Amino acid sequence: MTVILRKASLPALVALSILGTTPSQGETLMDAFVAAYSSNPVLEAERANLRATDENVAQANAGWRPTVQASGSIGRNESDNFFEGPGAPKSIAKPKRGAVSLTQPVFSSFRTLNQRREAKAQVMVGRSRLASVEQRVLLEVVGAYMDVLRDGAVLNLRRNNVQVLTRQLEAAADRFEVGEITRTDVSQSEARLSQAVSRRIASEASLSGSRAAYRRLVGDAPGSLEQPGVLPTLPETEEEAVEIALAENPDLAGAQFTEKAAKHSVGKAKGAFGPTIDFVAEHTQSRNTFVPDEINRTSNTLTLQASLPLYQGGAASSRVRQAKYQAAARRIEVAQVEREVLEEVRNAWEDMRATRAIIAASKAAVDANTIALEGVRQEAEVGSRTVLDVLDAEQELLDTQVELVRAERNSFVAGFRLLASMGRVNPDYLQLPGGQYDPEVAYRKAKNSWFGWGTVD
Repeated sequence: MTVILRKASLPALVALSILGTTPSQGETLMDAFVAAYSSNPVLEAERANLRATDENVAQANAGWRPTVQASGSIGRNESDNFFEGPGAPKSIAKPKRGAVSLTQPVFSSFRTLNQRREAKAQVMVGRSRLASVEQRVLLEVVGAYMDVLRDGAVLNLRRNNVQVLTRQLEAAADRFEVGEITRTDVSQSEARLSQAVSRRIASEASLSGSRAAYRRLVGDAPGSLEQPGVLPTLPETEEEAVEIALAENPDLAGAQFTEKAAKHSVGKAKGAFGPTIDFVAEHTQSRNTFVPDEINRTSNTLTLQASLPLYQGGAASSRVRQAKYQAAARRIEVAQVEREVLEEVRNAWEDMRATRAIIAASKAAVDANTIALEGVRQEAEVGSRTVLDVLDAEQELLDTQVELVRAERNSFVAGFRLLASMGRVNPDYLQLPGGQYDPEVAYRKAKNSWFGWGTVD
């Protein structure tokens, strides 16, 4: 996978300049991906759901396998011997019977075949759903990671603004004492400082919420997060993004496999009208103890049984019609999901394009407001500008800096949103290090299992 390297963002530089530090080694976005992929409970639950779906294949395979059944009975029977006259002893019988039978299905009008195909399609639906959940979780990790960085940078800007306004208020108070400015100028400085303090407190609360969301997704509270310096390769054109999405989006793939499963369900329902042939082998032993005799019997039976339903009250026909309606609904849903995917791709593309334009405009605004603030301060020193003019210029610069921080965050997340709409926010495309979850392990165990109830973690 190729990547596009980008220069450090201005918000990052602003934050670092405020803190007076240089970049240090900390947690990366890849670290967050790996932690979430290995421990997120939403992902763990969906993997368990997929393993449960795998068992549908084992249950379908049972239709081809033999069944063995053992049965037995024991009893006691007492009866009077009328023909031997009064006082004759009663006849006592103690019957015992045991049997073992083996039934091997031979032909079931393709019901088992269609049931197995339906089960395999359901497994693919489950895998597509898991891929979709993986995308959603990893995309949420990107958002939470960038939210922490954004809110941290905004908080640093707010704190710096409070420090600047505090010094300005002190200077205004000194100038008021010597009669250079009026009480109104001091009050304006006090009002701006109070407003800055309230916004700093709000920023602290926002950062706390972002850190909590990060911990919910990743499992641990964020430490020192590094600015993400790489972004996976994005398509050159919107048409290319659409083409990739139609081929790789997991939601669309899941809808297509659901339609496939519904088609096999129709074939399974039609099997109720066909013949059923079974091979039955039975071994029976019985013993009937009389007074004073005992009779033992042993029998071995081989039977080829065939049955053909003639009329079932209309229930089988109703199930076929029902399955056809459901298959038609699944086919229509594929078209609906395809439209939703196309809408998502186009919206993500426009969002990415818009955020990049906003970044360019915000950078220009920051540069212009920086120059304007310096000019206003110089003019205020010679008396051609008021304290309020300086406060307004500082607020405009701060607002554009905050806007730039948010635009940088939105642009990076928009890039991942576009990747997610195409189906490419996954461990393979992101090249996540470490082991990846392999659904084939549980599937093979379920498919090849003949007995036992051990599970796969």
